[in-house]
Amino acid sequence: MTRPAARVSIGSRSVDGGGWTAVKRGNVLIRAWHPPEGGSIVELATDGSTLHISGQLDVRCISELRTAVYDHLETHPDHVVLDLSGVESADLTVLKMLAVASRMANQSAHRVTFLDPPGAVRRLMHLAHLRGLLTVESSTESETA
Repeated sequence: MTRPAARVSIGSRSVDGGGWTAVKRGNVLIRAWHPPEGGSIVELATDGSTLHISGQLDVRCISELRTAVYDHLETHPDHVVLDLSGVESADLTVLKMLAVASRMANQSAHRVTFLDPPGAVRRLMHLAHLRGLLTVESSTESETA
């Protein structure tokens, strides 16, 4: 995914001193969480049926993340790819929410693929017994498939 340098603000809302902002880069819509205490920014970018998720994912961003994932599933009913390659860390709350979203999509005959989760996220998926419930691929696998 290429990201042009131009940023156009299309809205924001304040959350406890931090907030979510939305920008558009070319055809890609990006929502970013700016935590009130500083720290990592969480970005959600849509590019067709792929939702790119990056940053440190924890309970502080779960509401917006849940909304973005479910909205994306409604918009792209056949197959959704959640690109986790930019995720620095994720807590169990976030992974369980993603697993529930995936399960609900599968029950409605939709497919959800988790693309390129980093090693720490893969290990947490395994330890939480979620790995067998989720379709996880690396970008090299999906390019050859």
